[in-house]
Amino acid sequence: MKRRLFYTLITVLIVALAAAGCKAKDPNAQYKKYIEDGMTQVTAEKYQDALGTFEKAYKIFPAHPQVHLGKGLAMAGLGNDGGAIIEFDKAINLCQSYPEAHIRKGDSLFNLGLYSDALNEYETGIKQGPTIAGGYLGKAKALEKLGRAKEAAEASDKAKSLEPK
Repeated sequence: MKRRLFYTLITVLIVALAAAGCKAKDPNAQYKKYIEDGMTQVTAEKYQDALGTFEKAYKIFPAHPQVHLGKGLAMAGLGNDGGAIIEFDKAINLCQSYPEAHIRKGDSLFNLGLYSDALNEYETGIKQGPTIAGGYLGKAKALEKLGRAKEAAEASDKAKSLEPK
């Protein structure tokens, strides 16, 4: 249940990203349908299907950060955190202010046991998107692994304050 809510929030953030200025020139609106379909597949945990759908979007518009975020989400869902990090980095390179890409990269780094690196990504994501609960949740997990329990509790409390009631 929490996972579905998380991916629903990701979808909302992707829409917010488009409104926030990380836009590239749209050569073909079809990629938008692929991104929407891919996010629906990620939400349904159909990661292989989602990856195929994001690949279709990539063929149309390879320089769009949402395409790479989507590919990264699908790869992470398939357990390919190394591949996911590469895609999140591509999204970040296309749009420096992309908090969700930083947070999701942090998740993949965390999964690989790279807690300090994950913490850095979560903190960057939080600076860019201070109202995204997922950044604080990730930060809390990383701080806990790094033995910084008090800071972890503070980050967890902040995340709870941002979650929808």
